[in-house]
Amino acid sequence: MMPVSDKISKENVAKFAEVFTPPGVVFEMILQDGIRSCIADVDKTIFDPACGHGQFPCAELVWKMFFGLDKLSEDFVLRALKSLYGIDIQPASVEKTKNHLIQTACDAFKFFTGNEFTRTDEARAILDENFICGDSLKIMNEWTDRQQKLF
Repeated sequence: MMPVSDKISKENVAKFAEVFTPPGVVFEMILQDGIRSCIADVDKTIFDPACGHGQFPCAELVWKMFFGLDKLSEDFVLRALKSLYGIDIQPASVEKTKNHLIQTACDAFKFFTGNEFTRTDEARAILDENFICGDSLKIMNEWTDRQQKLF
């Protein structure tokens, strides 16, 4: 997995509550029983409401690939990418997440299979659909308000 810098600006911490989660903490969190069972299913949807630079989605991708080693192929990697979704309030972070996921797919595929991952254009198209810029708290509040009006 491509390392992500732990350098964050004081401005982003104050404005966006941006934090850096060290890789060891990410892996510890995603390998909890309930989350691990979701990751083990290549098609199970996982959503990151504040994806930042993609630490969690990248770790989830690597583990989905690991749990599917017996059937790992480029199609499998694309299926795994289709199951990952995220949003972040900062456009640059969303772009970093997408790039980080593509690099992670390439690196992990090479590590696990010894082959190059060649379907990066298809991967990018999936990620362009699944990772968006927005305020997940605002979107969730608007969704909750609409749901309450239905009942």
